[in-house]
Amino acid sequence: MKKGWRKHRILIAVAAALVFGILAYWLYVLISVHAITTVANQFKPDNSWRPIENRVVPPKVFCIDETCPSVSKTWSLQQPIENAGEFQKVAIIKGVKMDLLNECFYVMTPTGRQKSNSCDASATLDGYKFWLSYYGNSTPLTINLRVERPY
Repeated sequence: MKKGWRKHRILIAVAAALVFGILAYWLYVLISVHAITTVANQFKPDNSWRPIENRVVPPKVFCIDETCPSVSKTWSLQQPIENAGEFQKVAIIKGVKMDLLNECFYVMTPTGRQKSNSCDASATLDGYKFWLSYYGNSTPLTINLRVERPY
């Protein structure tokens, strides 16, 4: 009878450890999603922008094809952004200006510098990486914010 009871205790301990592990991972996912969403919401879009997409990628055991956790938000714009100065006015997170990643609204081609309709900026703040991208060639005009927690 003691051997049977011993097996039951081992099974109960294994089951309890498994349940505890699943609950701990679930709690970790909830906290991570809440944290990165809160950080992403620190970006304040212009009131005229219309949300198109809001995508949250939760943490996973293996993040092979995308960074996780991450948040991606896309808005459509009614009016185009015409130059780097206009883009820099909206590329702000918590009062910090994002760094422009390229020469906005121009690209280098084999024939020289030519006008473009896009601009990208990035910043690192509170351990999170932010990218803001404007696509003036798309229909509708869009601006995309991506926030990642690099590990």
